[in-house]
Amino acid sequence: MAEHEDCIQERRDRKDRPIPLIDTSSSEEEDIDRGFEAVTSALDELDALIAAAKKRFEEVEKDRKREAELETESEYEADSEDNETYDVEDTYDEDD
Repeated sequence: MAEHEDCIQERRDRKDRPIPLIDTSSSEEEDIDRGFEAVTSALDELDALIAAAKKRFEEVEKDRKREAELETESEYEADSEDNETYDVEDTYDEDD
């Protein structure tokens, strides 16, 4: 989960400092390269966020399945306790 938080913090830091896409003092090719690098960087960030979200989703799904299994087991145990049979001989006196 720390990875996920690191990705979010890194994204927030990058939002604070904008990436210049066009620099008037450089050539057009350099501008295109910088723009391409900025887009590539943004896509890498997006990939990292998606991977973190997928991992968290898998963890949540595992937790839900585990909770459902435990709930089913506890219901089964409660049903089996309710359906316990008692020895008829123990409930009546032989003198009757």
